[in-house]
Amino acid sequence: MRLRSISHRSVSTALSVLFGCLSLACMRSPGDVARVQAAEPVESEPDSSAEATSEEPGADATLRAATFNIRYAAARERDARDQWTRRRGHVLETIEALDLDVLCVQEALHAQMRFLRGGLEGYAAVGQGREGGKRGEYAAIFYRTDRFRELDHGSFWLSETPEKTASVGWDAALTRMVTWVELEDRATGRAFRAWCTHFDHRGEIARLRSAELLGARVAASALPDLVLGDLNAGESTPVLAALAAEGLRDTFRDAHPGATEVGTFGGWVGRTGGAKIDHVLADDGFETVAASIDRRQFDGRDPSDHFPVLAVVRFRGE
Repeated sequence: MRLRSISHRSVSTALSVLFGCLSLACMRSPGDVARVQAAEPVESEPDSSAEATSEEPGADATLRAATFNIRYAAARERDARDQWTRRRGHVLETIEALDLDVLCVQEALHAQMRFLRGGLEGYAAVGQGREGGKRGEYAAIFYRTDRFRELDHGSFWLSETPEKTASVGWDAALTRMVTWVELEDRATGRAFRAWCTHFDHRGEIARLRSAELLGARVAASALPDLVLGDLNAGESTPVLAALAAEGLRDTFRDAHPGATEVGTFGGWVGRTGGAKIDHVLADDGFETVAASIDRRQFDGRDPSDHFPVLAVVRFRGE
């Protein structure tokens, strides 16, 4: 993420960096740069000239947000190469290469959260395990502290008793929850809410009711909203229809209305078929600039069994 800070410097600062060789770019090894350049997302983004820029750090017209199910570390994988200890560096490299302002992760256990907090410089994280505190999987949000000031954050559970910690809802197999954070851009004063979640993988009723509950909370927000997560539901399901009914639209489809190879569960081997079950949704407070499904690999293996989904958005009216 250090590359991000360079791109936001003023012209005068950039010139001094160029001729004084004081920038972080000068300290990167050729291998570091090659890794970032070699890993291209599956969907190309519009030319960077389409993105407005600013001389002030954090005053970007665009906001880069992604959802990434990183696969819980306790899973017993069939291939030892897919164990967390073997791939955690690849997860971190993937996140760094995406150059994010906001990141929603799912299935992160406390030890994985500790690893990400230690590896992602310049980020703060909000969230708790779904069983409460440090217990269970997190649906957590990371955000850039140089760009955003945190105004508020919270969580609730996807059940008939959403304020009850670790409650299980409807026909869900597991405890499910939502984490949200309210952020203010330090440079512009514009505020928004990001919501991060992971819907149940088995309960059809639970997924629909979860969408209705989350949608109602988002609709009650007075701010622009981004909803990010693994919804375990494809684009044409009642789950996405329920969220659309509350004013949320799919940023990926804004950018790629005709795309067909949109599967986001790669199963470790880059599989592109199937449904797009990982989503970045936005309300009318944002317009979409670009979007992609990131399918970079490392020695022929995926960093997780899900692909990250990226959206580049900007506040409507900017």
